[in-house]
Amino acid sequence: MKELAFLFRLEYGKLMKRRLTWFAILGILLLVIADPTASLVGTRYYDGTPIGSSAQWRTWEREVVDAMEGMVIDEAFLKRAEQSVRAFWDEAEEIRGTEGATERYVSGYMEMEMPYNILLESISGLGIRRYEMDFTEYYAQYDAYIRDYYKSGLSEKAISELVAMSRKNQPFVYGWQKGCNMYAETRNGLSFYTCFALVICLSGMFAGEVSSRMEAVVLSTRYGKNKLLAAKLLVGMSLALVVSVVTSLISYVANGMVYGVGGTELAAQMMHPFIAWNLTMGQLCLIMTGCGVLAAMLTAAVTMALSAQAKSSSSVLIIGFLFLLIPLFINIPGQYRIPAAIYHLLPSLLPNIQYAFDGSLVLQIGDSFLPEWQFAYPVYLAACTILTVIIYRTFQKHQVGR
Repeated sequence: MKELAFLFRLEYGKLMKRRLTWFAILGILLLVIADPTASLVGTRYYDGTPIGSSAQWRTWEREVVDAMEGMVIDEAFLKRAEQSVRAFWDEAEEIRGTEGATERYVSGYMEMEMPYNILLESISGLGIRRYEMDFTEYYAQYDAYIRDYYKSGLSEKAISELVAMSRKNQPFVYGWQKGCNMYAETRNGLSFYTCFALVICLSGMFAGEVSSRMEAVVLSTRYGKNKLLAAKLLVGMSLALVVSVVTSLISYVANGMVYGVGGTELAAQMMHPFIAWNLTMGQLCLIMTGCGVLAAMLTAAVTMALSAQAKSSSSVLIIGFLFLLIPLFINIPGQYRIPAAIYHLLPSLLPNIQYAFDGSLVLQIGDSFLPEWQFAYPVYLAACTILTVIIYRTFQKHQVGR
């Protein structure tokens, strides 16, 4: 165990001495912080007249929504919301171009529409023009959305069961949840940056040691191939775990500072109507964090497997980057269920909420419905195990005396 610990520290030291490693880690940290804070930059305008900074408007919006937190979105709430926002839309049309229109627009918006912005965003998420919808049909439209979303993957009977399950969380409770929502929605981009940083960091884990004969020297020492291999694998996988968890925590804090951290107990279905499961925003954030960690771990395993096969880190970087990038541009339709289910488990796609809860890839087992993200844990464990065997066998081929 002491020898393994020594080799672990030795490999980490070698990794951290590479400038490219620090550039990659610092780069991902900057992106994590810059992503939410970028939305603070800018100014809002009304008919060419500035009416406040983006940061000010976000603060005002949160304050008015917080004042309504805990209200049940029942029929009475929906009627008040519709009356209020429609009155504002009518007034906004009447005052346009008149004297004092800017001040009246701002005051009217803050009083009549802004308090219901979360509801309006939820309605827009249903794919309906909020100007045309009868607000009291909100839950009926939600049921229709669920039926349409899952029609390609489940039978009519199963969809009816799923709709009934989704209703258990209704009526929803109103409140501010943009901080949690932005964190969950940005998992895909952050995960891609994290995975690419790991490819950069781990591309040289094995590559180059074979061609330089350094591996032969190390393998001839008293530590042997098994302990050295274990140390390298532990370094790669622990780096993936630490980087993905730390960047996720920083992202959550950064989004919380910009948008606010409240709303963890509110229904995730409000902002993501395709989620039929009764999840809170806090639970959704944990699920998407787990998907990001899995993506990082598998990317680390793939990168080390490529590095064990390659003679230079440059080829590992190219192949690793293509492995992450290509799935973002090529998709497999959900009608091909099994190929699509496997394809959507790739590290570039899994942390996307739409793929994690893909409507065509839901598996029904008895009374339970399993979404795509739940398949990822056993699949990723199996994939990492297979890749570890590949790395081990590759290492054996390069023993001294070959």
